Amino acid sequence: MTLAAPAADLPAGELIRYWRGTRRLSQMALAHEAEISPRHLSFIETGRANASPATIDRLSTVLALTLRQRNALMLAAGFAPQHPRRHWSDPELQAIQRSLSEIVHAHLPFPALIMDARGDVLLANRTLLALVGDGAPTDGTPPNVYRLALLPGPFADRIENRDEWHATLTAELVEQAARTGDPQLAELAHQAVARQPRAAIAHDDTLPVVPLVLRHGDRMLRFTSIRTHLSAPREVLSSELALETFMPLDDETREVLAALNTA
Repeated sequence: MTLAAPAADLPAGELIRYWRGTRRLSQMALAHEAEISPRHLSFIETGRANASPATIDRLSTVLALTLRQRNALMLAAGFAPQHPRRHWSDPELQAIQRSLSEIVHAHLPFPALIMDARGDVLLANRTLLALVGDGAPTDGTPPNVYRLALLPGPFADRIENRDEWHATLTAELVEQAARTGDPQLAELAHQAVARQPRAAIAHDDTLPVVPLVLRHGDRMLRFTSIRTHLSAPREVLSSELALETFMPLDDETREVLAALNTA
């Protein structure tokens, strides 16, 4: 997968060709799936023909573009974007924000968070914040889950199975960067890949998942997590939000989390 982001000023045809290349689709395959002729698709990609909004929409679906990418393609083709893009604090998202907040806080005493497509934490419960501790940024910017765990810092230093977790999270980050074409994610992915351990990684085969083993004082906490997304989004930020809930994998972790929430 390429991590290069498409240029912001690409015409629609070149943007379609870029995404077709990242999805490893031939012109014939894309044209067939989008129910247009290969000749017409060739003309669209070279700028000899213009695509209608309906054609752009079908191509976007086949190319599995995000709502943000669909908007960009529509704009490049000279049409208004179809999906509104709002900020986390906008009143239109108040109902969703309230419900997500209730879920995050109802997950106590276990950690939970809401993050955007770049991994920036928009909402977290007190257990999550307590575990991040001095790893959180001090410049007022939101914590970023990829930076916290993959780049040097107080939080990453507390990950006991750092090499194993680094490999798992880096693979996820590379896939996310390639899927979205986001330049900030691509840069972060390059940094993470450059820091990949060169030696063989030790694995704990006693568990069915790769755990996050986090040192908290003199205790070892072991977690797995579930990540979920809103269904049928029609707005850009809503389509990119992820709820991540962490679950303990042993009794010691449960005891520490319970103590954190009664202190």
